[in-house]
Amino acid sequence: MWLRIPMLSALICCIQLPAQAAPTWNEATQLFAKGDYRRAVSEFETLDEKAPGNASIHFMLGKCYRQLGKAQQAQKQFDWVAKNAPNAQTRQLAQSALEELTELPMETSSGGHATAAAPAAKGQAPPQTATIAEAARMGYSPCTAGCLTAATPGWHKQHMDGYSDNEVWMDYKKEGGTQYFSQHHIGHIIKADGKSAIDTGPCPVCHGTGWVKR
Repeated sequence: MWLRIPMLSALICCIQLPAQAAPTWNEATQLFAKGDYRRAVSEFETLDEKAPGNASIHFMLGKCYRQLGKAQQAQKQFDWVAKNAPNAQTRQLAQSALEELTELPMETSSGGHATAAAPAAKGQAPPQTATIAEAARMGYSPCTAGCLTAATPGWHKQHMDGYSDNEVWMDYKKEGGTQYFSQHHIGHIIKADGKSAIDTGPCPVCHGTGWVKR
């Protein structure tokens, strides 16, 4: 069957998937939109088992890994799409995504990062859900480079299906409604102009953690 891809994928208007895979695609893209990239990865991997060799699934896996700061895994997915996607538009999008990965810290085999002087490397900085006081005790403060942080005004609790009621959210007005971003987007740069709100990826200063050393 043909299934329309949400605009968040910025890929193509429709993809071909087995009928039984449609609910999984919907769940995966909703998780991605909410910023729950780890669960989205699991759903997209399940999709890959149901519809192996689908460029759109590989592309979205790459986007999830990019948002999680897993540059090497994202590179593997985008590289596959750039070489195997059936149409030129998709291959070009994957190539552009590969070029953007140069801004992310690359993981080393030991689990660290092989980039120069990251103010707060993944695995060392406080978690995204940490309070400012908790981060301060670890020697960190919120990033001030313009990304979403714990210090950004407007965080609030709100019920979202499939999420704990303790989860906090940031909302941005857009045409036709509201776009919500969870704490999983802390450390990412959100571009909002009243018409749309888009997570453009990890902040190059804090490397997507939302924290910098004091």
